Amino acid sequence: MRTPTHDLVYRLKNSEYAKLYGSEQVKADLAITLSKARHSLNMTQKQFADKLKLSQPYIAKLESGDANPTIGAIGAMLAAVGLSLVTHTKLLLPSFVASASIGLHPISPADVLSLDKYSAGASGDFIYGEAKTINA
Repeated sequence: MRTPTHDLVYRLKNSEYAKLYGSEQVKADLAITLSKARHSLNMTQKQFADKLKLSQPYIAKLESGDANPTIGAIGAMLAAVGLSLVTHTKLLLPSFVASASIGLHPISPADVLSLDKYSAGASGDFIYGEAKTINA
């Protein structure tokens, strides 16, 4: 049985898909970050927009991931309310793969470069090693 996790692992093997996925993931992460920042300041979208000298509809677009601001604009918005952006990177795939027969094993960044080693089990768990038969 195919799962969404299986489909994602398969699709991420395509570099163009991986680029698109990464782009959308960053926009979603930014939307969540900005929304959390606004909420931590106990501000409505309108109050936040007024403080930043932006429109409330633009704040709504930012928080929904529909806007695509520059990194500089993001820094300026956060600085205007006394905040700064902290970033980090992580593996696109989870850092652990699971298999009922071998348990949990950490994946190194070098292993991720060889995605052909990965498949997804029927439960959606990542399996490292030889391809497993998955009933469709």
